[in-house]
Formats: sequence, C-alpha cells, structure tokens
Amino acid sequence: PLFRSVDGIVWATNPANDNLRHFASYLTEYSAKFCEAAGLRVRFDVPPQLPELALAGKVRHHFLMAVREALHNVAKHAGPSLVRIGIVAGDGRLRVSVQDDGRGFDPGAPVAGGTREGIENMRRRMEEIGGEFCLESRPGGGARLEFCAPLAHPALCDKAERG
Repeated sequence: PLFRSVDGIVWATNPANDNLRHFASYLTEYSAKFCEAAGLRVRFDVPPQLPELALAGKVRHHFLMAVREALHNVAKHAGPSLVRIGIVAGDGRLRVSVQDDGRGFDPGAPVAGGTREGIENMRRRMEEIGGEFCLESRPGGGARLEFCAPLAHPALCDKAERG
C-alpha cells in the first residue's frame, strides 16, 4: 500500500507522463490491480486510440487520487458485482467515471456513525484543477461518480465555462 502510494506520486510528478495516453494506461493498470486485490470485477470503457494531448502533472495527480478514493469507497461500502471505469476526452475536457452496481446510497441522507469526507475530498480535488465532481446514487441502485476537468491551463478556465 505505501509502495503503491509512493509509486503513484512518482508517476504523477514525472513530466515524461504528461499526456493523456500515459494517464489512461496508468489509471487502467492501477484500477485493474486494485479491483483484482479487492475481489471486484472491472470493465473499462476507454477508446482504443486516445488523442496525444498534454495533461499537466497536477491534473493527473488529482484525477488519480480522486479515482483511488472512489475505488476505495466502492470496495469498502458498495458490495458490487461489477465496477466500470470510463475515460473520455473531448472539447478540451477530460472525463473519468467510476460506476458500480452495488448497494448505492442516498447522497442527501445523514451518515450514521461516519462522514462523507471522501466525497468532499474528491469534490475539492476537482475544484482545485478547475473541474467538477458529479455523484449519482440511490439505495439499491449503485453509484456513478464522474470527474471532469479541462485538459490544459485549468487556472485560466472561467468558472462559468465549466457550468
């Protein structure tokens, strides 16, 4: 676990990995290993040919950490039979989704004996890179999380443009 965390940080800060293809490759490899270790089936919805687009280290890092948090929550709370991870790039934006067919929950309901700190961490990570975090879930209906952010120059992206 510590080795994987350090490995992820080293990967995210290495400028040689500053493109969408490297990001998608690392994210799918990490997710496959995580799901296998957690006993979860995983399916990837990733185009066979992603464009050769630049992706800043901070953007890669925040996407990776958000997906890690999502996968951790799925393994700990959802009890799914399948996890789906999607990666889409278009219109200058990167979208990564994590969806499960597990027990789901009511995002607006109070949490008994816990917090929604992980959800807030994912939201904060996307906001820090000029992006958005969306969550859809209902009891018995699984959950779908989507992370979306500009591919380039997130600090220059107007908030109204993201809405």
